[in-house]
Amino acid sequence: MSAHALKPSTDRPYTMMQELRQALDNPFVAEQERVLDFRHAEHGTIRGVASPVRLDNGDRQPQQAAPGLGEHTDLVLEELGYTDDSIRALRRQAVMA
Repeated sequence: MSAHALKPSTDRPYTMMQELRQALDNPFVAEQERVLDFRHAEHGTIRGVASPVRLDNGDRQPQQAAPGLGEHTDLVLEELGYTDDSIRALRRQAVMA
């Protein structure tokens, strides 16, 4: 479907319909930082839709792509109190990869 405008009416709002690529490349979307580029270790630069939640303190959106499967497993387990030896034992027992 190409971009087109709905017939104007006095009793309902209307706007131009856009293809996904047109919507993502819209200057207003860029100005509002609604689409962000992230660096992904495996896939290079990827585009993602920003969170619709905006915080009053000005904190920005996450500036990195989601982690890969298991990428932060050791870090999480260490924060939970697991030792390096216990993490290795879990791997040997095939509890995790």
